[in-house]
Amino acid sequence: MRHLWESLQYFTAGAVGGGGLVVAGQPFDTIKVKMQTFPDQFHSSVRCLLVTLRREGVLRGLYAGSVPSFYANMTENAVLFLCYEHCKKLVSRLCSGGDAVWQRAFAGAIASGISAMFLCPFEVLKCRLQGQQQLLERAAQLRGTVPAKTGAVSMLRNIMATEGIGGLYHGLSLLMLREVPGYFFFFGGYEGSRQLFTPKNKRVEDLGPLPVFIAGGIAGVCFWLPMYPTDVVKSKAQVEGVKYPFLRTAQEIVHAEGVMGLYHGVMPCLVRAFIGNAVLLLGYELVNKLFCRLIN
Repeated sequence: MRHLWESLQYFTAGAVGGGGLVVAGQPFDTIKVKMQTFPDQFHSSVRCLLVTLRREGVLRGLYAGSVPSFYANMTENAVLFLCYEHCKKLVSRLCSGGDAVWQRAFAGAIASGISAMFLCPFEVLKCRLQGQQQLLERAAQLRGTVPAKTGAVSMLRNIMATEGIGGLYHGLSLLMLREVPGYFFFFGGYEGSRQLFTPKNKRVEDLGPLPVFIAGGIAGVCFWLPMYPTDVVKSKAQVEGVKYPFLRTAQEIVHAEGVMGLYHGVMPCLVRAFIGNAVLLLGYELVNKLFCRLIN
């Protein structure tokens, strides 16, 4: 019974943290996706922000795709942290005990591979909704008429009708390529920062909200800084339905836009990474402590 209660604890805490990440980080994520996918239209994050606000507004613009993003992040982080906590115990047993930072990082990498399977359909839907305005404008230039924007449900139906279930898994291999090494750096950065902030003769579990918030922000930057080029290729594949191999898509981006094309939108991404993941991990730790009080 205790194992079941602990699993519910990790699942709930991850879901709450994932919801907080969307509220805090969705506008930055929208700007990131637009800049990655339409670099010819948006040469700076400030211009992208202003154009999006003028043409689409706050809710339909900056928070486009927030419904699938809520589901995606709450589901992904619920599964991710549930798997992470159990993988930590497994890795510790395989390594004959111990609780080193690299062991926790490795456990996070394993857990991310599982959660990516749940994340991919939501990620495709989110990216399509975020890039919808620019895709419609491109279609209008070709046809002379502007198609109406669609919501999440209509977008889902359209993907299923035109591409089948496989359409919801466009870019899965790219997502895995981003998630698995990315979460190794993420959990390594988080656990390493927590240990660094912990005073002598204290436990990392006793850290206050501010150090946890900062450690969460560092974890987010540790994830995105090395993995950003992979995310650029993934976003392009998922928004435009590109089916080319990773290296070919990356080569086309570099050929058309130069090496810096793989870093379009990196600044709003890093801002979102720090703020969003700080909120995510703070929410996760607070809910965990609440459950521990209830158990005790």
